[in-house]
Amino acid sequence: MCGFLSYFQLRKNTNLPTRKKFKNSLLYQESRGPDYSEIVIDKNFMVGHNRLSIRDLKKTSNQPFRKYDNFILLYNGEIYNTKTLLNKLEELDITFNKNSDTEILYELIINFGLEKTLNLIKGMFSFVFIDITNQKIYTARDHFGQKPLFYYLDKDQYVVSTNINSITEIVDQPFEISRETSLEYLSSRGQITPGYTFFKNIYNLEAGNYTVFNLNDPILKKKRYFFVENLIQENIIFKEDAQLTNKLDFIFHNVIDDHMISDAKVGVLLSGGIDSSLIYYYAQQNNPKIKSFTKECEDIEKIPNTYINKIIKDKDQNYWINESKKSYLKKLIKYIKFGNRPSPWGGGPHMMNICKEARKNDFKVLLGGDCADEYTAGYKQTIDLIASYKGDLSVLDHLSNSVDNIIENRFNIYQRNLRKRLIEKIPKSDDSLLNFARITFSHNLEFFLQSCNLPHSDTFSMIESIELRNPYLDFRLIATLLNCSSNLIIGYHFKKLTGKLPLKKLAKKTFAKDFPDNYFIEKEGTRNYSKFISDNTFWNWNLFMTFEIFKSQLSLLKSDWKLRFALINLEIFYQINYGKNKDAFLTNILSNQGIHNLI
Repeated sequence: MCGFLSYFQLRKNTNLPTRKKFKNSLLYQESRGPDYSEIVIDKNFMVGHNRLSIRDLKKTSNQPFRKYDNFILLYNGEIYNTKTLLNKLEELDITFNKNSDTEILYELIINFGLEKTLNLIKGMFSFVFIDITNQKIYTARDHFGQKPLFYYLDKDQYVVSTNINSITEIVDQPFEISRETSLEYLSSRGQITPGYTFFKNIYNLEAGNYTVFNLNDPILKKKRYFFVENLIQENIIFKEDAQLTNKLDFIFHNVIDDHMISDAKVGVLLSGGIDSSLIYYYAQQNNPKIKSFTKECEDIEKIPNTYINKIIKDKDQNYWINESKKSYLKKLIKYIKFGNRPSPWGGGPHMMNICKEARKNDFKVLLGGDCADEYTAGYKQTIDLIASYKGDLSVLDHLSNSVDNIIENRFNIYQRNLRKRLIEKIPKSDDSLLNFARITFSHNLEFFLQSCNLPHSDTFSMIESIELRNPYLDFRLIATLLNCSSNLIIGYHFKKLTGKLPLKKLAKKTFAKDFPDNYFIEKEGTRNYSKFISDNTFWNWNLFMTFEIFKSQLSLLKSDWKLRFALINLEIFYQINYGKNKDAFLTNILSNQGIHNLI
């Protein structure tokens, strides 16, 4: 995983930034790539890259990558199907480094073009590709938004980066925080409309999209290359439990093998829940000595202590990271500073500690168990929604709703348009409940992941120089689980209505043969200290800089701790960017009780 910054001069009477200014801007994302950094300057652009070396650790894969004079690649991510891609390049009789996914991507774009390349590669990525001869800049972001790509464009300059701070530093003007985005964040309790950021005029390229920019005709053209509905077939493929379980077992072996390709040390994030435990089980089939990392929050989670030692074969193969309540707020501020946005979820500070421990022990790659709940009915609210379906396909899941969902604003318009497209495009089966479930899951995959899960995990991992991989976003798993009958996804398990049945049955077949029934039907709620720091008595709400933004929701503060957590995040974000005393603002907005408990 890496970080990059590119600056393109659009008018001849303007100057490029100084090398010093560019270097300082690139330093904001040094932790994305601490192993090597380089800046390339041309007549009308500057590009820089920070490398976290994972595959092909040699300097031949350093970036900016420029094998031929006319083409430059800035790439952040990982491509997992390189074995298949090698065959296509070998047919062209090209000499290239077969161990470098950077060089493979570079050659694919040159020889097959951008759109065909994007339809061939499977993985997580964001990149900038420069065609110097034709003065064209191409950018792209992976299918679900695992890796970020931010950009700014005006009449003088076009700036693209993996980090917002690098853009605000290199562009010589102040940026205004978007009130509209701030209100979206509060009303949805953490999400914002894809494509936007918390700063006016700085944008986030939506997942599954690419752009083309011609320096001679400076108009940014954007196009979607991936549609989640294309993973769904009209006919149901899997109707029997045993058939689906066996297929998943086969797929997991292959998916995990692909996600463990690395020349650096690989570990697993292991919470003890079903999703991460399945990842660990199959990773151990690949490497019996694989290490895992588990965090423990005292008093608020039981699963790790109850099940971890039953899942791992050797206690010495797991690292335990104990969390403290008083360190949480300090870590949260660090998280917000690095991403320059409020946190969409509360787990970031704890996960930063896990990643820090992994890095201290020379790990560079961790496999995580995120992103399955969103398309397997892993949340109770989603289970209840599907179970109560009465024929209206437009009803939204809690993951894409807001408290102001009747207001005609950008966020709600986006949700309606996405829902309309999915209803029209997703192939319909004879199972009406399955149709609703597929539309809901596809909505979550396209919206919620890129708005919440993925920017969250990218921030907490990259701040500690760890590449986090998400096997549950492999097409083979998603397509399999979206193409089975509804009764295989949600149903009664041990006399309780539950979701995620295929993964639970696979767990029962593999690592959890002797686990008690409640392991498969109970799901722990908030397993971090976000709820603790959101105690209503800890904060002087009327002294918040953001008071004018949220005062209309004051009546909800006492009853809605998630609103309080969002407000705390938003206030920290505003204080970092606008506050007069950026290092000591907490003592003003915390009550005496808050100071005692949180600092």
